[in-house]
Amino acid sequence: MDAEYALVLADEVASLTGASIRSLPALVSVAALVGATIGGVPVFRNSESQREAVFSACEKLRPLSSHNDVLAHVLVAYAER
Repeated sequence: MDAEYALVLADEVASLTGASIRSLPALVSVAALVGATIGGVPVFRNSESQREAVFSACEKLRPLSSHNDVLAHVLVAYAER
């Protein structure tokens, strides 16, 4: 996922939950996990692995001031569409 679209989604989550963006570098790092490929080859072997990585990164890096679990759900839903 490109960082600018991740910012759009994070802004929406923040506005709906009352959170704020705490760290742009953290958000960019999490966004890099969504749909990640190297040379066209997926980084994760399945969607569950990607889901776990996104949830873990949101929890540890905390791109938002709160409600990072909601952000993780939104990002994973985007990836699985």
